[in-house]
Amino acid sequence: MKKLIAAASAALLFTAGLVGIAAAPAHALTAIDMTGQALKFPGGTIAGANNVPTIYRNSATVNGVVIDVVVTPTLVNATMTNLDKDSDAVTTPPPSQPAGALTAAELLQSTITPTTANGYVELNFKFYEGGTYTTAGTGIQLQLNNVQVNSYDLDYVSGNQFSEFKGFQTYNVSSNTTLNVTSQANGWTRFIDNQPSSGSNYADATGSYTKGRVKVNYAFVTDLAVRHGVNAASGGKFALDLSGGYTWTDGSGGSMAPAANNPNNTAPTTADKTMYIATGTPYYFNSSDFPYSDAENNAFANLKIVSLPTNGTLEYLNGSTWTAVTAGQTILVSDINLGKLRFTGSTATTFNFQVQDGLAFSTTAIFTATVVANSQVITFNNPGSKNPSTSFASGATASSGLTVTLTSNTPAICTVSGLNITTLTLTGTCSITATQSGDANYGAAQPVTQTFPVSTLTPQTINFAQPTGIQVSQTFASGATATSGLTVTLVSLTPTVCTVSGLNIITTALGGTCQIRASQPGNSTYAPASDVTRTFIVATATVQSLSQTITFAQPANYAVSTASMTPGATASSGLTVTYSSSTTGVCTVSGSTINILATGDCTITASQAGDSTYSAAADVTRTFKVFGITTASVASGTTNSSYSQSFTAAGGVGGGTYSTNSTLPAGLTLSSSGVLSGTPTASFNASITITYTENGVSHSRTYTLVINQAALLSQTITFAQPGNQAVSTSSITVSPTASSGLVVTLTGSTNAVCTVSGFVVTIHAIGDCTLTASQAGNGVYGAATNVTRTFKVFGITSTSVTPGTVNSAYSQTLTQAGGVGGGTWNILGLPSGLTYNPSTGVISGTPTAAGSYFLAITYTENGVSHQVGFTLVINAANAIAQTITFVQPNDIDLHAGNQLASVSASSGLLVTLTTNTPNECSVTYSVLTQTYTINLLDVGVCSLTATQNGDSTYAAATPVTRVFNIMAIITPSVSNATVGNAYSHTLAAVGGPNGNYTWQLISGNLGNYGLSLTSGGVLTGTPTVMSATGVSITVQAEDGGVITTRNYVVIINDAVRPAVPLALNLTPNRSLTPGGGNATINGENLCGASSVVVDATAAKIVSNTCQKIVFVIPAHNVGLVDINIVVTAGALRIARSFTYYEAAKPAPATDPTDNDVIITLSGFAPGSPVLTSGMKTTITKFIKKYPGYAHMYCTGYTMGPTVLAVDAALSRNRAANSCSYALGINSSLTAKAQVGMQETVVGNQIRRVTIRLSNK
Repeated sequence: MKKLIAAASAALLFTAGLVGIAAAPAHALTAIDMTGQALKFPGGTIAGANNVPTIYRNSATVNGVVIDVVVTPTLVNATMTNLDKDSDAVTTPPPSQPAGALTAAELLQSTITPTTANGYVELNFKFYEGGTYTTAGTGIQLQLNNVQVNSYDLDYVSGNQFSEFKGFQTYNVSSNTTLNVTSQANGWTRFIDNQPSSGSNYADATGSYTKGRVKVNYAFVTDLAVRHGVNAASGGKFALDLSGGYTWTDGSGGSMAPAANNPNNTAPTTADKTMYIATGTPYYFNSSDFPYSDAENNAFANLKIVSLPTNGTLEYLNGSTWTAVTAGQTILVSDINLGKLRFTGSTATTFNFQVQDGLAFSTTAIFTATVVANSQVITFNNPGSKNPSTSFASGATASSGLTVTLTSNTPAICTVSGLNITTLTLTGTCSITATQSGDANYGAAQPVTQTFPVSTLTPQTINFAQPTGIQVSQTFASGATATSGLTVTLVSLTPTVCTVSGLNIITTALGGTCQIRASQPGNSTYAPASDVTRTFIVATATVQSLSQTITFAQPANYAVSTASMTPGATASSGLTVTYSSSTTGVCTVSGSTINILATGDCTITASQAGDSTYSAAADVTRTFKVFGITTASVASGTTNSSYSQSFTAAGGVGGGTYSTNSTLPAGLTLSSSGVLSGTPTASFNASITITYTENGVSHSRTYTLVINQAALLSQTITFAQPGNQAVSTSSITVSPTASSGLVVTLTGSTNAVCTVSGFVVTIHAIGDCTLTASQAGNGVYGAATNVTRTFKVFGITSTSVTPGTVNSAYSQTLTQAGGVGGGTWNILGLPSGLTYNPSTGVISGTPTAAGSYFLAITYTENGVSHQVGFTLVINAANAIAQTITFVQPNDIDLHAGNQLASVSASSGLLVTLTTNTPNECSVTYSVLTQTYTINLLDVGVCSLTATQNGDSTYAAATPVTRVFNIMAIITPSVSNATVGNAYSHTLAAVGGPNGNYTWQLISGNLGNYGLSLTSGGVLTGTPTVMSATGVSITVQAEDGGVITTRNYVVIINDAVRPAVPLALNLTPNRSLTPGGGNATINGENLCGASSVVVDATAAKIVSNTCQKIVFVIPAHNVGLVDINIVVTAGALRIARSFTYYEAAKPAPATDPTDNDVIITLSGFAPGSPVLTSGMKTTITKFIKKYPGYAHMYCTGYTMGPTVLAVDAALSRNRAANSCSYALGINSSLTAKAQVGMQETVVGNQIRRVTIRLSNK
């Protein structure tokens, strides 16, 4: 084991702790000790302008840090001739100056002229790291310690000159000074010459550098302000020397008087502070943790610990040893910002503190440490060089899952919005600080600051490994290199502990915290590299450590769509391995998770810094490929035009294949090489998903593909006019065509006269037949203009001829309809004595012979003929007349069944009954009953003719024709309805005498389902209840007293239910109280998980699919808790589903173990909480088998995802009955009945209770 002499091991956790101090918040500035150093202001005469800054580059270099000074003058009732003139108030230094003293040109010499008495110029100084400041809001600011400012030549012949300072600690004047010291408003102290205006001028020629000189001493300064003025409206010349100053001599015995304190300083103020700090984890303070404000803008110099915390430990890193802080101890702010003050505790506590500006302490304030269960670490990788005007995601995360806050320290170079960073148009150095203040579950994280160049040049990075195991008085190579090959520059920010020589680091004999910064300023090709700062402990004694090695298996290649992966590296020591990414554009590190951002090579380094037993392990670096489809979008296309879109992938080894499961536009195919091509034949606007697969790993990307409809070609329909037809023509075939060659659709609008099937027109009755030809077009042709043709269907309408009598005049007029008229008649078979008129169709004359004559009658119009045949009876002269009685049939419902015809002759002879409309009705005669039956065949008009041709006694009767309507509802079925959707279906009837139908519902309760039937025949409403088997109804239509009915079944489908989240199981469902590790919720509709909350603690989501959510188990107190999730489909509470427990404690062998035991009771009757006899037997055996347990949990399970109150109550009652019965067996148990996680499995799995015995 490692033997510690100087207790440095705790400090070595700065691999994750102190290293972060180098990236502290913006106000934790790098401190530069200016003891023995000078700031120079060369560069010739600078006129300067009011409120316009002047930059002095390379004003000083201290321990390798280049200092730029920005001077901004503000004029108040004065004008300024020169901001800086190399030889003005002072032309040469006084004689006998030591080597290295400033020249007159290196002083800041200003000339001003007040416009009124006491007018002045205020010079504001800010100090920046070399090259980082370009304009307001840019630059990395520095804090200068131990700064001295000399003001020379303070009088002029026409008035008294003065200089004013504030915020300083002490000042020096000459022992024979001519200056008066007075306090001014707002903390300013004035040093004004007391000689009359006619007194001598302290010019360089006299060697007088003492009597009119003041030296002001600052312990700390970030913003320095100096005023030069005159108490009269006359000009004055001033010289400022920011160094130790010239020799105090004027040839008259003067010397530097002892230092005097600032007479006009106001103590700083502070305030109480409360922070979340993780239990058992050291928190390393920075200066921003202690509120500080100063009226004179003095820098925060020291912190005093007035009283110690009542709980926990407050420690200071003294050299390489952590020592307890003592009450009243004062600590330098620069030490705090090096991470040398820390607190560790397990319960809430307070301590008192004061802040100091270098002169005075504030009043006492209280620091409250709210100690919480968990620690967190910020992962914020350096972004590397970025181009101007670029926005990108920072990738900053906290291991807690809480949101990180970003702050820009250089707002003119870069800004932040949420977790995104935007570089502006200026080039320079961007500095961003990431913080996370914690909450009731997580302590505050150590802040992390990253600085990186903003440049259009080629980026470069610095490789500078973390030094470990470093001792005092040791020289070692840093190994720092730049990817550009340019030489890296090292700077020590802690020169008392360590220095640098080239690329070597040299530790002093002091020991303590060493902070080394590596930089590379770039050149005409390469942009400056982001600085890399390493902070490490220099131990004061030799420490021997055990060695360790890292095992880091080569990761497989990943698709860019993979959100993250766990590298799984281990150390032989068993210590936790940490990771870093050198390719932050491709992948970043968050704790032990690698976050994949973009395609390319991901390079991850695994490190283990060691501890009190093990030395640091050698880093192991692995590189794997992240590949993906890089095609950002797809081109749109046009129908009937060739289309080609190539997909590309990057980052992989190549040789993969492309595929898709999406429905592609008609005419397009995707090749395995990633080319989507073909000629689309139809418009398309939808998403397609393209998948690229390489070595079994796939990346998919979804695109919106639009195929626009090309301008359509026109087409016309040719449809010859059909000729007129006789009603006896059964059908004709027409041939409409389209110029496009597409098939024409033919429809008819006069179904009583003719109907259409394809191009065949079937003729039914006399009248006008109207046909319409249409062509709707396709992806090439637009719709054609419809063409309508009408032709006439004509025919003889006479249904019989009347009988005649021998030697009696006879006349019969035949009739026709439907035609255009003007046709001719032809009649064959007339008896002697009768003739016909071919134009009028009139039969006339005087028959001479009795008998029955069959007449063949033809009517012809434009070459088209219709023929019928009738029997003409010529009675003998002495025949007895007879008449036919044919009762008029009523209009009737088609479905009413066959009807008896009431027909007879007065002679008693048998009447012959025939149909004139064989499609609508027919007639049958029963010899047995000697009756005619009218058979109803179809809707429409039924026409029947009764004849009796007589015999030797009776003359033929005049035929009688009867016509009636056959009515029916013709709607064959009704469409299905859906719960919650508006429904409408119109019913139709034909054959009514008036064509005006009134509807009503005869049977079936549509109202129970939210539907009704209107009097106009419309089924309407919005269904409220599902009926999978259908609602049976009978509807009635009435027209002119004729009633027809029809039965229907209305199917009502269930509403389309939105997807709801279902949780089926949770594994594991228990954890030790510190948490850690992953848990998985398996279920359905879990896509888009945005929140997993365990009790009241938000858990980090590791991965998510529609069937699974994997999350990190947070810490929690002992107990059974709920888990609440929010996914795209909604929110779900998984009740009382996760158990936290403490580690098992040793117990006597006779005691029960700490492992829970559980049984399940299933088979409850539906709706019943009653235990069966079998359940009671099971409970009895279970409780008696495990007598040593203290607690019992009975959980009833109910159905999800929506739990009705009655279901939850039933489940709780079942659980309560189970616990109650068990207590009757072992009354020493504590019992709790509860409702468990919602179930989705039907049957007895829902109706169950679990009994769990536990000692927790």
